[in-house]
Amino acid sequence: MTAESIFILAERIAGEHIAQLYSHETVLVESLRMFTTHGVSRGEAVLLVVTPSHRDLLLHHLKGDGFDVGGLQHDGQLLLLDAAEVLTRFMVDGMPDATLFRMSVGEIVERMKSTGNRQVRVFGEMVDLLWRSNQPAAIRLEQLWSELIESSDLSLFCAYSTNDGHERVPEALRTPHSHIITSAMVESSGDAIVGHTLDRRIVYWNRGAESIYGYAPDEVIGQPSSILMLPGQNELPEIIERIRRGEQVEHYETRRLRKDGAVIDVSIAVSPISTHDGEVVGVSVVGRDISERKQMEEALLRLAAIVDSSDDAIIGKTMDTTIVSWNRGAERIYGYTAAEVVGRPISVLLRPGSEDEVPAIMDRLRRGEKVEHYETKRQRKDGTVIDVSVTVSLIKTRGGEIIGASAVARDITERKQAEAARSTIARLEESQAARRLLLERVFETQEQERRRIARELHDEAGQLMASLLVGLRALDDSKTADEAKAQAQRLRGIAAQAIDEVGRLARGLHSSVLDDHGLGVALQRYVADYSTTQNIATDLTLNVPDMIDLPPAVQLAVFRIVQEALTNVARHSGATAITIRLARSSTRLDTTIEDNGSGFEVNAASVNSKAHLGLQSMRERAAILGGMVSVTSGSTGTTILVQLPLEDPPKPL
Repeated sequence: MTAESIFILAERIAGEHIAQLYSHETVLVESLRMFTTHGVSRGEAVLLVVTPSHRDLLLHHLKGDGFDVGGLQHDGQLLLLDAAEVLTRFMVDGMPDATLFRMSVGEIVERMKSTGNRQVRVFGEMVDLLWRSNQPAAIRLEQLWSELIESSDLSLFCAYSTNDGHERVPEALRTPHSHIITSAMVESSGDAIVGHTLDRRIVYWNRGAESIYGYAPDEVIGQPSSILMLPGQNELPEIIERIRRGEQVEHYETRRLRKDGAVIDVSIAVSPISTHDGEVVGVSVVGRDISERKQMEEALLRLAAIVDSSDDAIIGKTMDTTIVSWNRGAERIYGYTAAEVVGRPISVLLRPGSEDEVPAIMDRLRRGEKVEHYETKRQRKDGTVIDVSVTVSLIKTRGGEIIGASAVARDITERKQAEAARSTIARLEESQAARRLLLERVFETQEQERRRIARELHDEAGQLMASLLVGLRALDDSKTADEAKAQAQRLRGIAAQAIDEVGRLARGLHSSVLDDHGLGVALQRYVADYSTTQNIATDLTLNVPDMIDLPPAVQLAVFRIVQEALTNVARHSGATAITIRLARSSTRLDTTIEDNGSGFEVNAASVNSKAHLGLQSMRERAAILGGMVSVTSGSTGTTILVQLPLEDPPKPL
């Protein structure tokens, strides 16, 4: 290929109509690769009307060159069409119809031009499909292309296969073209293109060959091809013989020897060099250095061995979460073999109800977030749910295209069970400590109550009894009936006062009103006494009939909890107002106690401390009945919510 030809393919000169004659698809694809990559790199729109085989080869190269083919197609910068299918759009009775051609191909070109105001370059193989069997149609199609070039300011690159061994193209097909590329050997190619005679002498050596093998042209031209071969590994004689027999030689991989003695891996494509009469006079050998790829493959094999032997589950999946790889660690942790899960969605490992977890993770990865060591749950093949720690990372091509994700999971079930056991033990120890404090307080309260009762009996009832005894003696000493009657009247007053005092002490120990009239009346009387004695405005809201048929245990618990709460308010909060609300439903009794005091810090440590044994006592009373007590407190006051079920509490195991 001349320097002028390379320039024309790369530059997209408006109005150019270029034709490539090729005998091996490797040469065509290399030219097409140059034509396409230069156009895309310069922001031009590229329309490729190609055969499926050439399309697949080209896409393989473009992706290997780091182009985001999907993105280019999505943006309208690259469009690939099937040449045979496009032909059917405008062929009428075996000839191209000009109107249909402009409506199909012409409109596609104009649409690509208008998208982003781009210049357009086009490659087509439709004429090549026609010219062997329908030359008039091929000639007419070339004329239509030329008309479209003039009206649309585009450049056109087409190709003709000469795989019959020579470059016979009718003059009528040559005429429309501004430039025809006839060389089968691409001088500028990065691949090594080497021409060999049938006796295996080197007769052509391009710059790619010089770069890959290290020899300058004058060092190898005329030399035997064995100069590039490893001892005992020269396959070229057999290849040449197969080509002389008319066989097609597929791409194959082998090894070659560089000038500096280094051995490299190469991919080889061999095509015949023929005369106009079809006689094979030599072969063109196109070699591509794949040493780096081979090294990567070996590294990947080593990595695969490491992955396969890992105790962690290492899973590869596509971006639509389809499993594509599954190591032995995954088999051990999840119970599935690779054959059972490869090709299935990763949701096979998710518990019912957690289907949104993996898509959410994939979205985080797309946003560039890291997903490392997050703990979740997975379901094994046998239905067992296990705890795992998962790290997920994206899998990208060299060009940065995201093609999937890798998830590394470690079974942490035993660790989580140990943590749960430690937490349970800690809660039990904390509960036991709280119970010990509560018992200490109960005993202490009992002693305080005994001392109080003894003191009040001594101070109040004792003094009254002493006064009564003195009065009785005085009664004995009465000299007249009137004096005795007056003394008896005084003694009856002292006795009545003693009875009231004993009754007060009894009510302090247990409210008989609670037994006789129920919770509603008992609370009303207690709150009235409390508000008077403590000088704190206390508002009680309840429906007395709702309180009558409550279970006795519930009534007693609520009464004592309200007593405890109001005692704490009087002792610690400095409140000036209290609100008490009781609300009953069919299944629960809710009691809310609010004050406007100074509040306190509510946390596990303070609630279980000696300073807050009153709260712990409330919790214990509620828990015995299957209920609960919740506390919120701040600088504006404290709220205590007591919830007691009105069904039978669960029996202890």
